[in-house]
Amino acid sequence: MTSETAIHFRGGRQLARALAYRVVGMVTGREADSLGIARGAFTALGFAALSDIKADYIRKAKGQTGEDGIRWKPLSPKTIARRRIGPGDKKLTHVADRLKAEAAATKAARQKFDADAKVRRKRLEARFALSLPSEEARKRAAEQIKVERAAADFRLRGKIPLAKATGKRRWEILAQRQVDILRDTGVLLNSLSPGEISGDGPDIEYRTPAGDGGDRQVFALLGNGVIVGTTVEYAKTHQEGSGRVPARPFLPTAGVPQVWLDRWAAVGQAAIAAGARQLYATMGAT
Repeated sequence: MTSETAIHFRGGRQLARALAYRVVGMVTGREADSLGIARGAFTALGFAALSDIKADYIRKAKGQTGEDGIRWKPLSPKTIARRRIGPGDKKLTHVADRLKAEAAATKAARQKFDADAKVRRKRLEARFALSLPSEEARKRAAEQIKVERAAADFRLRGKIPLAKATGKRRWEILAQRQVDILRDTGVLLNSLSPGEISGDGPDIEYRTPAGDGGDRQVFALLGNGVIVGTTVEYAKTHQEGSGRVPARPFLPTAGVPQVWLDRWAAVGQAAIAAGARQLYATMGAT
């Protein structure tokens, strides 16, 4: 027994039993929780549950197996390539952005060539028409422009449009990034992260996390328990899977892991012991 759960009692056995029954009654909702013993215990349990959920979420996001035995399916290269650019992606995105700029410059050069070719073709037709029939002059002019276009394409890195080729290369570069699963915006994880506890006893208060997603956290105290969760609109899709989206459960699917239950039991015992000491003190029993 630790100092957090130890209670030093001075009084008779009958009084001790009566006080213990009162504590049990408050925690189970059978008696008014005037001292906030149950409120404090369930707030602490909810905080502990969210702490374990968050820690497991981070493990799974990094490709590891959670304490609930679940390992998430890795992201596809296509999904990784489409993820937003983060601070740690500067080196890769520098290359990708340079390629993108090259593609834009190439496209602009090709458009300029096409615009100039129209004018040059008319001039070539007029020159060839001095010694050839008009139909033959147009044909010769078109052939000359075709040769010049091939030379321009060679200078612009081949006949395959560079914008398309570079777009593929940029995609491949961005797909090499090491990104965490289900941590693009951070909204879902924040909605499942523990907030802050202040006060104690009947005045104990819990505040949901600040930032995006915190306002969509579920933290509801009941008469005999606490409910935690999230109302993020796409949470259910990731928890259960849907269509092309594979299931990536952030909540246990086969019962609460024993290691979580052990931690929650220790937290609950400490909170109840603190409340019991407060009750005993109000009755002059300590």
